[in-house]
Amino acid sequence: MAIADEAGGDWPERARHAPEPSRPGEDELSLGVRLLADIRAVYADAGTDRLSSAEMVERLHAVEESPWGDWFDARRLAAKLRPFGARPRQHRFDARTLKGYLVDDFADAWARYLPTPQETETSVTSETPQATPTSTVSLIHDVSLPEGECEDDGYDPEAWARTVAHAEARAAEARRRGEPR
Repeated sequence: MAIADEAGGDWPERARHAPEPSRPGEDELSLGVRLLADIRAVYADAGTDRLSSAEMVERLHAVEESPWGDWFDARRLAAKLRPFGARPRQHRFDARTLKGYLVDDFADAWARYLPTPQETETSVTSETPQATPTSTVSLIHDVSLPEGECEDDGYDPEAWARTVAHAEARAAEARRRGEPR
């Protein structure tokens, strides 16, 4: 504001009516979440478990009121999805092998960033019984993956199940030793 006041003219008025700047990365994250939501809708409409990168882009272009214009291509799609752990890979599409995505590539990102329909349909949560009484829930201070359980190339349900089992075993051992919860 001080610089605008110093500059004079219509700058002080323009500076006072300028939109507030967003925090770094905030717009990128919200755009990425919008992309995840649109991709979930695209898969639901397509009724398939796989889409080539080109078909995914084409279907995203068709989403009404979407920000995915002609500038949005397969390369930009891959770049936008990289932070969410989804990467294009070679897959079979009928008789051809093309780069694309499986619906499973998005399971983790959808679970993390998009509410499930059940979460958005209910507004009263105090009547929902808890599955586990909170008194039996313990803090796990050190959760580390067992040797060789980390995969760089995406979500592995079996590795995740082993990791959870490992964390539960460590928590049970801590309780057995009488460590604080």
